[in-house]
Amino acid sequence: MPRVVWALLFLPTTVWSQAPVKTAAEFAGDLRSVNPRIRFNAMAGLESNPDAADKAIPGLIKNLSDTYVSNRIQAAKTLSAYEEQAVPAAGPLLKALSDADFNVRFAAADALGKFTDKITPALVAALKDSTPGTRLPILQWLESLPEVPADITPALVQILTKEQAPTLKRAAFAVLTKIGVENELALQLMVQTLHDKDVTIRVAAAKAFLESGLEQWVHLVKAATDGTMEVRHTMLQALASKADDLDEVHIHALRKGLADGDSKVRQVALQALSTLKVKAREAGGGKAMFQAVAKLSTDGNLAVRRGAVWTLGQIGIDDLEELAQLAKSVKDSDVTCRGVAIQALSQYLHEETPEDFRKVIHEGLAQGLRDGDRRVQALAGELLAKEGVAALPALMGVLQKGGGISRSWAAFLLGELGAAAKDAAPLLEKMSKESTPEGKLVARAALQKILNP
Repeated sequence: MPRVVWALLFLPTTVWSQAPVKTAAEFAGDLRSVNPRIRFNAMAGLESNPDAADKAIPGLIKNLSDTYVSNRIQAAKTLSAYEEQAVPAAGPLLKALSDADFNVRFAAADALGKFTDKITPALVAALKDSTPGTRLPILQWLESLPEVPADITPALVQILTKEQAPTLKRAAFAVLTKIGVENELALQLMVQTLHDKDVTIRVAAAKAFLESGLEQWVHLVKAATDGTMEVRHTMLQALASKADDLDEVHIHALRKGLADGDSKVRQVALQALSTLKVKAREAGGGKAMFQAVAKLSTDGNLAVRRGAVWTLGQIGIDDLEELAQLAKSVKDSDVTCRGVAIQALSQYLHEETPEDFRKVIHEGLAQGLRDGDRRVQALAGELLAKEGVAALPALMGVLQKGGGISRSWAAFLLGELGAAAKDAAPLLEKMSKESTPEGKLVARAALQKILNP
């Protein structure tokens, strides 16, 4: 007989018989074993036996803090299988959310998700726990839920008003936004956070109000008059991001921002108003809005000045006086401001532009053609060229009052008009004799095109 067969004949008969299945009580008793493998097998056996929950939960709670990771995972998995019967283990499961092992955290979160609406007291207690690293994972878990119990709001109040750790406060606010402005206490707290010293929380609060609907934006308007510059700046930025949806109340808040003592606030107000275009003027007080912007076109802050000049070109002009105010910026000391002013003037050049308006605009462009900066000259020249014969008086004025390259620009553009610029021939004839060598050449070439088209 082969040796292997002989060996099989002498095996203990118990190998061939199935091991007896333990009862729930026996498994529960094994949870107290000093042998980690026995504890693990007990928890695995109890996972499919919800009837044993009452007896098993105390041992499962203890195993949630077991030295062995596999045992902590299995303890959480078994509690998850018990669903609402595992409510007594809520506190330890919440602590398990900060476990060093991802699988433990995942299993604990899965278990808590089965009965979140029934553990408010445990949640409140856990959120008041000052043990480092305990509350943040809980807050992050709450933020991941589709719905957060509103009764935990007082605990969030404690964190947002008493804590100093920015990360913790931001996480608490994220949970608060899940509760929403429909909850009165949550709304009050969100309004309070609009003034928080942490800019990221203020931004988050502003964003939350923006997403809550138009009726909630009144809180942004109120905060836009806060005594802290950073708060005012943040609130106006929030309103600016929804420029197309703003109504008269919000636009008036932006207009107030134009008079703010801080240049950053004035800049963001201008940015929003330029985006609104004519709506900014119509809903913001008409001429009063224009004058508020025009005042900033002489602001001491360069960025504000540039923004104001551009905005004047966007919000609309009602009369020659306003147009003249804009044209003044073509003489600004800053080259960018001058260039922006020319671009702004061009916004009002179209087929329906009245002749008296067109004349003022052309004079402004002619001033740009006389500018000492080649870029400004080129921009003004390009716009005058598009105007064709209508720009003839302005170009002739440059020939008479300009100098150097600006006269050459005017002569060249007049030449492009051909016979239509015959009235400029005497001025060009004079220039061809008195100008620089380059100017003489340009004047003669222009005369050739005009007299011999």
